[in-house]
Amino acid sequence: SDPYLTQKEILSLILFDSTGENSGSGTEVYALLGGTFAKELMKSLGMSVDHLVLGQGIDEQLSVEVGKKISKDITLIYQHNNGKDGVKVRVNHSRHLETDIILQPQSSSIEFLYKSD
Repeated sequence: SDPYLTQKEILSLILFDSTGENSGSGTEVYALLGGTFAKELMKSLGMSVDHLVLGQGIDEQLSVEVGKKISKDITLIYQHNNGKDGVKVRVNHSRHLETDIILQPQSSSIEFLYKSD
């Protein structure tokens, strides 16, 4: 665009008709509102999404996670973060324990997440 706008400024312009330069709002607000907007838009288009996260990665790049439950305890998630695409499989073992299996072209990882009440 001319003048150049960051992804955060473009999202702000779409949602609020302003780039947000003077609003003092943080990236978290844009990610939250953008995620809510995107989820509602997808729902209105007949697309069901169970997991949607919009955020900001390194160098102000947009990070996105979009996921769909494939069973009661398993969610398949597509990730795009800092120019890298990947897949995350989230397995809910119990109310307190989850496992994330993350596969990317250059790396893989397993994360164990414990949630307390």
